[in-house]
Order: sequence, then C-alpha cells, then structure tokens
Amino acid sequence: MPLTDDEKGKIAWHLGWTEYPQVLNVSGIVVDHNIVTMLRRNIEECPESAIGRVRRCLCECDKIIDQISAAREKFGVKQIDGIVLDASEQMRLLDDEYNRWRYHLADMFGGHINLWSFLNRNRLGTVSGLQECYA
Repeated sequence: MPLTDDEKGKIAWHLGWTEYPQVLNVSGIVVDHNIVTMLRRNIEECPESAIGRVRRCLCECDKIIDQISAAREKFGVKQIDGIVLDASEQMRLLDDEYNRWRYHLADMFGGHINLWSFLNRNRLGTVSGLQECYA
C-alpha cells in the first residue's frame, strides 16, 4: 500500500521541511534551488520495497516525540523519594535518538533535514551560514 498523504506530511514535518519558500543566503549570496521539491518527488514515488522501512522510521520518530513531551512534564522535578532525576540528560538522549531516526529517514530519500536548523544546531554555521530556499 503506498504512503498516505498523512505519512508524506509526517515525513516533511520530521525533516523540518517548510511548505513555503525559505529564502536564506550563503555569505550574502542568495541561494535558491529546488532540492526539497526533488525530495518530495522521491517520496511520491517511494517504491513498495521501501515503504516498510519508511513507516518504521516514522513510527520511531513519532514515539520519540511523545517521549520528549512526557519528559518535559518532569522539568523542575529534581528528586522523588531519594531518587535523583536528570531530565536534561534524558532530553539530550531523546534528542540524539530523534535526530538519528530523522537522518535515517532523510537518507532513504537521498536528502537531508532542514539545513538551517541543522547548521545552527551543530554550530557549523551562523545566521549567514549555508542555508537553502525550500521552494
């Protein structure tokens, strides 16, 4: 059974793709290309043999997002009955695991997550670093 519209939307959401042009620049030069449009076509033409793996990635990403939401509810709680909680370490581990599955999902389609957030998150770029237009 092919990917549903909901699943296609989830793929875009987990990868951080926008629905509108995101005009960004590289060292002051505007870069405008359609790589995400090509990746959306890859999603539309996802072969039956890959759909199971894609759905597994989506399921993992969705579960981790739910775990992150549950972990946030524990912010501010440091200790319960002598048990010390480290919510920041839990969030870091969940975030790392979420990104691992996001990268795996992006790799399946020969693409990437939203480069703006990736580069800023990993300090590989600044506001004027490598960025894309998602047309």
